Amino acid sequence: PPPPKMDSKSDSVVSNVKVGVVQMTSSSDAARNYDFVAQMCQKAQEDGVVLLCFPENFAFMGLNSKESVEFAQNLGDDMLEKYINLAKKHNLWLSLGGFQEKLPKSDKIRNAHIIVNPSGEICGIYRKLHLFNVDVPGGRSFRESSFTVAGDKLVKVNTPFGNLGVTICYDLRFPEMFASLRRLGSEILLIPAAFAMKTGMSHWEVLLRSRAIENQCYVLAAAQVGRHNVGS
Repeated sequence: PPPPKMDSKSDSVVSNVKVGVVQMTSSSDAARNYDFVAQMCQKAQEDGVVLLCFPENFAFMGLNSKESVEFAQNLGDDMLEKYINLAKKHNLWLSLGGFQEKLPKSDKIRNAHIIVNPSGEICGIYRKLHLFNVDVPGGRSFRESSFTVAGDKLVKVNTPFGNLGVTICYDLRFPEMFASLRRLGSEILLIPAAFAMKTGMSHWEVLLRSRAIENQCYVLAAAQVGRHNVGS
């Protein structure tokens, strides 16, 4: 079938922009993570980048789910405000690809992908829909739903350089979601992740390419890399 038509309400007016997609090895040292992000923002500004994308768990990667829950912040707290200020300081659109959002009166969190414009305004917040509940053969089991509440809405963010379809990590395995985002007018699919190593080696790139081909969209996929919370 022919590719979906572009959304007639698209705000796309810029045809050629430079984007940055950051790999990082986040840890439980939130200050160190922030310093790395700040350095990348500085470099991005120097290189003329317009949109800079960071992976899931950019601000914090704990040793276990308990640490993630303990770290969780309200979106109006100082921690996120520091990252928002980087967008203003460096005149960048930021894709903050998976932040531990605190839920009131709950022992669970939300996994929030936050889009910030160069004025420091939050233009969109997507809460991860598909939670990573997996038993890896010969490996460990993981239950994101044991400490995270799933979102319930698709999010498209209009920008001067294209409409962003906003997702997180495990969403990648659900093509219907991306088809829906395309029908809403998304032109650039953001898929920040902290993919598991074994499945990442086998599936990550081919699934990214599949979502791009199926939907005739650009795909930007910032990822965690390396070993976390080891050594210095």
